[in-house]
Amino acid sequence: MITHHYFDLDAEVVFDVCENHIDDLAKTINKIIEELNKKKGQERNLKDKEDE
Repeated sequence: MITHHYFDLDAEVVFDVCENHIDDLAKTINKIIEELNKKKGQERNLKDKEDE
């Protein structure tokens, strides 16, 4: 995790993460988005039922 010590960042480490782990990060972000969309849809369905 990149926090607080911004001036201590090692450019080689950042580059390695970007080169070798970006696909894993993208997959994780996509899963999070899917889960959020599911919850949003479920909440919308519950609200629609309450409005009936």
